[in-house]
Amino acid sequence: MARPLQDLAPALGSSGTGSLGAVSRGSAPQAWLPERGTWGAAGLAALAALPKGAQSAVAQHIALSDGRPAVLVAFSERPR
Repeated sequence: MARPLQDLAPALGSSGTGSLGAVSRGSAPQAWLPERGTWGAAGLAALAALPKGAQSAVAQHIALSDGRPAVLVAFSERPR
């Protein structure tokens, strides 16, 4: 079942699995997901806001202006 991003973010940070959870916790600076078929293992398939045509994604650990950690996720319509 898809969950909204604001509900998923705390779970990714504390107990997220796969490469997206590692990026969220800051233990990995970036995760490259070149094929949509790998998104489930990475933790990305649970997002409600997945673009229908997206075929690849990259997740980057960032800091917000107040210093809190965040994850920036970008999608591409082309597999890489």
